[in-house]
Amino acid sequence: MNNNRRNRLLLVALLFPLFFINVKDTHDWGDDFAQYIIQSRNIIEFLPQTENGLIKPIEAPEYAVAAYPIGFPLLIAPVYYFYGMTLKPYLLLISLFLVATGLLCYDYFRKRAGEFGGIMIALLFCYNPQLIELKKSILSEIPFTCSILLFLFWIESDDYRKKYSWIITSALLVLIVSLRLAGVTVVAGYLLYGIFKAMKRQDSENGTILRASLSFILGSVVFILLNHFIFHVNLWNLGEFYVAAFDHYAIRITENLTHYYFIADQFFPFFGWNTFSFWILLSLFGWIIQLIKNATLPEFIFPVYALCILAYPYGDAGSRFLIPVFPFLIYYSGFAISFLLKYKINKMSPIVLAVYISLFVAYSPSLLHTLTTQSEVEEGPQKATSIELFDQIKSLNPNSVIVFCRARAMHLYTGYKTVYFNQLEDPDKIHNHLKLLQNLVVVEAKNVFGNTVFDPKLTGMILKYRSDYDVLWENEKFVVY
Repeated sequence: MNNNRRNRLLLVALLFPLFFINVKDTHDWGDDFAQYIIQSRNIIEFLPQTENGLIKPIEAPEYAVAAYPIGFPLLIAPVYYFYGMTLKPYLLLISLFLVATGLLCYDYFRKRAGEFGGIMIALLFCYNPQLIELKKSILSEIPFTCSILLFLFWIESDDYRKKYSWIITSALLVLIVSLRLAGVTVVAGYLLYGIFKAMKRQDSENGTILRASLSFILGSVVFILLNHFIFHVNLWNLGEFYVAAFDHYAIRITENLTHYYFIADQFFPFFGWNTFSFWILLSLFGWIIQLIKNATLPEFIFPVYALCILAYPYGDAGSRFLIPVFPFLIYYSGFAISFLLKYKINKMSPIVLAVYISLFVAYSPSLLHTLTTQSEVEEGPQKATSIELFDQIKSLNPNSVIVFCRARAMHLYTGYKTVYFNQLEDPDKIHNHLKLLQNLVVVEAKNVFGNTVFDPKLTGMILKYRSDYDVLWENEKFVVY
């Protein structure tokens, strides 16, 4: 048995516990997950992807996109078909993708960091406490990261240089962008890489710019056919929503830089701010050195993706947006240290490997906490108070429109039409939009400990117009008006 095969088997054994960590039958109030499940249900029932249960009054801002690209809903549709809303199968599927991502991390980075370095990067990524915590949210970032690594692995394979390889390349790009729209940064990085190789006259051997162009054209056609014409995702709505979201991007970059700095403790809680800053600077230095000495495709994708998430307006949810770049931050920081120590190319310094091992050991307290608390019911739809709320909603007029800050989750668990205004702060504007709707029912989450869906905007509106709202029902966490 050769070393690579033995190392892969070892890594599979080391990653196998991921199938048991944070795999449970409860979920938080994640609205994105609700949207994905609704779209999967639409696939099974042959409905347009835009049938998401949301009501939008005239001239009110969009609460969310009408539908996400089809990739992740299509991926989990078989799970919905066989298991419905039983959550464990979804978490097992995400765990499978996390293990696959770890194996791809090893296969990709072993050529750059050595065999042991590749294993450590895979372990540091897969067992990161914040990633383990995010895994239970059943979001698309883990399959998205897996698809990016698969694409990078393909680009460096011998088969990529074959005549019709651009067809497989375009299929992988369609997969990436269909899983998350942020995949357009991978497409942009790939085109930049092709231009770079052409300018450096490195393009004659494998025709990167030609393959990139052909893959882009074919991929764009297939993406539009798949999403717009076959599954009826409203791409125009998708584009308008994100173009509007990126307004005032210069201000957002400053805000998000600050935010990503202060969420450092979520990925490395034992570091402290100054050490984290040093780690980021090391990673950036490593990226620059790699770009100068031996630029490959990741060196072009990395900055495009980083600029995208820095300009993205919802940075307060941003720890999960770091997942696709996290393996590269680990690698670039180690590469920078090895370079400074004048260590040989394609191997990590023993000092770096010792640091990697120390970091992995330091994960232990957080992982132990996760293991000891994972039997607890999440603050979300499976809580007894939430189930009581859903039962009460289902007893109302079936034509009722429910106002709730997790509108898509409310629709998923009750089947009722829902409405919310994510981008409005003014209670007068919220009230005026709601007045346009018939059979309105408002659900207020109380400001009590542990209630993650308390919404000060909605509570402020109810307090200001209290005479317009009569209490129909309440429990410890919710009031229905």
